[in-house]
Amino acid sequence: MSEFAERSREWYLEIWRLLVLTRETEGRVRKEVRDAKRENRKSLLPSVALTSFGEEAIGAGFSMALDLGRDWIAPGHRTPAALFRFGLTPEEYLSNHFAKATSPMGGRDGNVHFGFTDRHILKFISHMGASTAPACGIVDGLRYIERTLEKKDGSLSVIVASLGDGAAQQGVVHEAMNYASARHLPMIFVIDNNRTAIATPYGAQAGVPNLARRAPGYNMEWRIVPGNDVLAVYFASKELIERARRNEGPSLLECETYRMSGHNETEPVTYMDYEVYNEWIGRDPIAFYRHQLLELRPRDVVSRKTDTWQISAMEERIFSSEELDSIAEQVRSEVDEAFRKAASAPDPDSSAESVGKPLVSTEVVIYDRPAELTVEPLNASLGDQVQTGSGKEWAGSGESASGENMSFGAAIHQGLKEEMARNPKVRIFGEDVSGRDGKKGGVFGITRGLAKEFGADRVYDTPLSETAIIGSAIGQALVGLRPVAEMQFMPFASVADMVIRDYLAAHRYSTHIPVPLVIRMPYGGGFSGGHFHSACRQALYYHEPGLKLVCPSTPHDAKGLMIAALRDNDPIIFLEQIWAYSRIVGRVPAGEYVVPFGKAAVRQLGTDITLMTYGPLMFFHTVLPAAEALAKEGVSVEIVDIRSLKPLDLGTLAASAEKTGRVVIVDESCETGSIAESIAAKVSRAAFFLLKAPVTTVAALDTPVPQHPNLEWARLPDPDKVLAEARKLLAY
Repeated sequence: MSEFAERSREWYLEIWRLLVLTRETEGRVRKEVRDAKRENRKSLLPSVALTSFGEEAIGAGFSMALDLGRDWIAPGHRTPAALFRFGLTPEEYLSNHFAKATSPMGGRDGNVHFGFTDRHILKFISHMGASTAPACGIVDGLRYIERTLEKKDGSLSVIVASLGDGAAQQGVVHEAMNYASARHLPMIFVIDNNRTAIATPYGAQAGVPNLARRAPGYNMEWRIVPGNDVLAVYFASKELIERARRNEGPSLLECETYRMSGHNETEPVTYMDYEVYNEWIGRDPIAFYRHQLLELRPRDVVSRKTDTWQISAMEERIFSSEELDSIAEQVRSEVDEAFRKAASAPDPDSSAESVGKPLVSTEVVIYDRPAELTVEPLNASLGDQVQTGSGKEWAGSGESASGENMSFGAAIHQGLKEEMARNPKVRIFGEDVSGRDGKKGGVFGITRGLAKEFGADRVYDTPLSETAIIGSAIGQALVGLRPVAEMQFMPFASVADMVIRDYLAAHRYSTHIPVPLVIRMPYGGGFSGGHFHSACRQALYYHEPGLKLVCPSTPHDAKGLMIAALRDNDPIIFLEQIWAYSRIVGRVPAGEYVVPFGKAAVRQLGTDITLMTYGPLMFFHTVLPAAEALAKEGVSVEIVDIRSLKPLDLGTLAASAEKTGRVVIVDESCETGSIAESIAAKVSRAAFFLLKAPVTTVAALDTPVPQHPNLEWARLPDPDKVLAEARKLLAY
């Protein structure tokens, strides 16, 4: 029996309905754009419209090959048919294009930017190809859940990541393909090759005749099919999907088609080759599928010729024109009603409260003033420990009895270890986090031994790709895991800025869906790392709404904040000052405890001036010596360890400022655009009427980090610079 004959009448009609639904729904968007222009009125669309006119067969074909409720899609901007197959309604599609309050994204995002974990739709963003990296994480996480947590031996869940020929040139796509291959992930990359990236023809984009020819370089299976033939797309997708289910690795499917509109619906197509354009008009996928259905017979024999599924005409017809037309008319009525509802839906509430939420699960700034400032004991000191990078990266075994001294690095290790033991959903991955036989544990040895203790499914090495690492963490978080992604050095994370700042940070805001993950960011100077290892770029992440930032100064806080981070429902940038890994030692309680986010620590009470900082280098190397020197001069110094940068404990900071009337904020990063400058502005506004002098900052010089230690230390804040600034304020 042929593959065609094995499928029910309803199955064929479902595809027909899906194709017509896509054409009609997108047609309302196209019509609105044209009507608004013709009538010289403001369009319902606040932004551009991207449609799949003439390319509907691709999204319909691969989505029909997936199992609803189990598999996932990472849709591209020209695969709305897949969205409809996975549960999106015409009203949701249209209201999102109109950015209405009732739309899935509530007006916070628009057009084809949809994301639903309950419908297994990974969010698409305008950075083409960006979702391929989180798509890797979806199935990496699902495979771990199915095989390890749920102990299932059967076939695997699969994801299809769809993208265009233009997006296929992006670095993130190549990194995702390599990551998928290295991790042997059950996923299919589907390329909608319509031969044009905005206005750039295919020949100017790629040096290969077909993009699928790149697949062998990633050790992937590959197929090329006519993208206007929905059944050809379906059968090729089905073959590759079943292969992925058997854990035989990723594959690439290239669908050849042609774009029948501008890049967006407001754009003319004067740059098109009209001879080719007119040729492809005759290959309309809906008309072609209609013809296939009308020619289909009960005992059809299917043969594959020139990569197209051919149907032989035998006996009586299965489908009639009247039946197909009736379904199409029903769909048009459904879409007409959806358009009326979407067009008349209310616009979003523009109040500040509505616009600002949801960003993160707690307020970005906490304003509550404490009734009384109390001291959190420091219980840590600058020790004469091993040199960072010497091969003994952190002192201590990571084991602790109550009250035992532990290094800063060992405390981070302990926090990770304890929470992994409590929660099997915690996974750690990155470059060299395991190393051979689990002996390396990252550049600084923080994860050393964890792979041996918890297994290769929970602590594993990845390709050298920060984008793929963060992308995978996003996907794993979306399927319910608690991933920890390690960046070897903060400057290396700049490679992944697109997925961190544009995908991760904005995800909860537009979708309401939390992304609970931790990105470990070793940062800072003091070890002659130079610009490419020691640059402090935390202000970039501080600036990005939707991220939380914490920076412990003591071993006690390092463990407690790490445990808190692993239990939080938002993305956390966990800042770890490299210089401190072995040099700072302190008392770390055994067992479970958390240091809450949004709570600064007053380390010393005073009445004359407040010194504020974050991070161990500034705290121990700069602020404490300056405070000791001021105390010898008879100055009563209050010291505040900010530690939680976002959410910020402005209440405690303002209360201290009001109490002493003078504030110096010390920051390891360069002054211009620093976190210190931002906090200074907030504290100044909050405590203005009780200040005795301007709130000032001491930060690093506005230069890249130099290599030689003499130059590096000269660039950084030191006790003398803090003393000079403090004396100025005390003179007011």
